[in-house]
Amino acid sequence: MNRKDLSFNVYTLNGTEKVPVLNSVGSAPVIADSFEYRYHTDADILDYVYNPDKEGDKYESSDTIAYMQKNGDLAFNKEDPTENYENRAKVIFDSYKNWEKAVAWVWSTNADSVKSGGRYTEVEGLGNLWQTGIYYLFDPEANDGAGAFLRDDSDSYDPTKNYYVKDGDHYNSAYLGTIEYQPNTYYVDVNGTKVISIDDFDPTQTYYSFAALTDAEMAEDGEFDRLVRKCSSADSFDNSITYYTYDGEQSPGHAVVPVVITEEQYNAEPDKYWVGITVSYGNSGRTYTYDTKEYRADKFINELADHFDIEYLSTYFVMTEVFECYDSRGKNAMFASWGPQKQGGDYIWYPIFYDIDT
Repeated sequence: MNRKDLSFNVYTLNGTEKVPVLNSVGSAPVIADSFEYRYHTDADILDYVYNPDKEGDKYESSDTIAYMQKNGDLAFNKEDPTENYENRAKVIFDSYKNWEKAVAWVWSTNADSVKSGGRYTEVEGLGNLWQTGIYYLFDPEANDGAGAFLRDDSDSYDPTKNYYVKDGDHYNSAYLGTIEYQPNTYYVDVNGTKVISIDDFDPTQTYYSFAALTDAEMAEDGEFDRLVRKCSSADSFDNSITYYTYDGEQSPGHAVVPVVITEEQYNAEPDKYWVGITVSYGNSGRTYTYDTKEYRADKFINELADHFDIEYLSTYFVMTEVFECYDSRGKNAMFASWGPQKQGGDYIWYPIFYDIDT
């Protein structure tokens, strides 16, 4: 299901009743079949919850018994898997909650799930701007026919000529254009998604300008979710602003719905409602009020370091490329964490190798 928010708590609907989807053994949430754990302080407890029959001896361990005495019975009944299920599910969700948060953040940056918030146009003539007396032209007749680079002192730019810039004893292409290139201004295509270019000008790239839709156009379109934050009892009701409901189980574009409410309704359940926000990224002051491809691409670039160690990610990626151990990017990928790196922050995750076979 292409849902707005990712959750490890997967269920099906039986009418209006939510029925949890179980793992292959029937003892735990289905997420237990998707992740393997190593070096966990609750390894014995998780062993039992994952597979009570296979790991029955773990049930007698002091750690498991102490956990049960504090948190409730974990015993599994094949005839009635619902017995003690909530206790076993709690073990899984408590153990995975910080990893779930990181995975949910990655899911929230999936640009393929949402629409573009504007229109892209290829920019022609982009490059460095010509200045008189700065660049050089190659004259093949100079130096008695041996050719030489001569400084151009003409009064205007000629797009039919190849200009060069001097770098010590070398002359490099100046890549001149009629429109000056600036980082954080134009977009490039990365695997089908347009992302803001933060690098120096690359003559091999195709660059695009972006004309954003207005808020009114996106609201009228009906396929964009407003960026929102949850209200709390500390927020006073304001009749001049728009309130929304939020359902992360709905598909993107249909999760945030504007509602008309009274002050009495709001005061009774303030945390049931959401208000619109504006998110800003980058030195160029790019701002977003709707969940779009551009917002998600910017979110990934600007928030990645809040959840993963970028140096480790980069080194890990290069190693898997050099050794061609591509399994280590998928089913053999493992992540470890030692907790937040700053007070109040999220867990920071580091990729580690399960093995390095190819």
